Amino acid sequence: MNANAPSPRAMPPRARPGRCMHYTGLAGPGGVEHTTCAAGVEYRALSEKFSELPCWRATVGPVKCEKRLEPTEAEIKAFDEWSAWRVEKLREAVVACWLDADEKSRREGVVDCPACDGALALRYSIAANDHMHGSCATDGCLRWMQ
Repeated sequence: MNANAPSPRAMPPRARPGRCMHYTGLAGPGGVEHTTCAAGVEYRALSEKFSELPCWRATVGPVKCEKRLEPTEAEIKAFDEWSAWRVEKLREAVVACWLDADEKSRREGVVDCPACDGALALRYSIAANDHMHGSCATDGCLRWMQ
């Protein structure tokens, strides 16, 4: 990894209207179960029914949580702007990989990563069914399976 490479734009907190800022989701990478939120509240202690959890909807249901934290408008705006930036960089990366593959008539290769300003390699490969996999060498940067 290039120590002088810029890091990808940091993701702000996942701020969604009506969703608690502490909500981590019930499953993480690799199917690992999240049993608690970021505030340490056990999901099952609130309710056995996912549909009753107050984490991802307005607290109008039968279950309440004293640690629920609504996002601010500024947090929602920051996350929306980051999400739009991330989608655009992913689009740029996929297009660059397909153009590189078509131009060089190959099924795998390396292009400059648009999210890292080309500082690190973005590797891609195309399967027999024409699905593309790509990932940047920078931890936490672009990665996809199409």
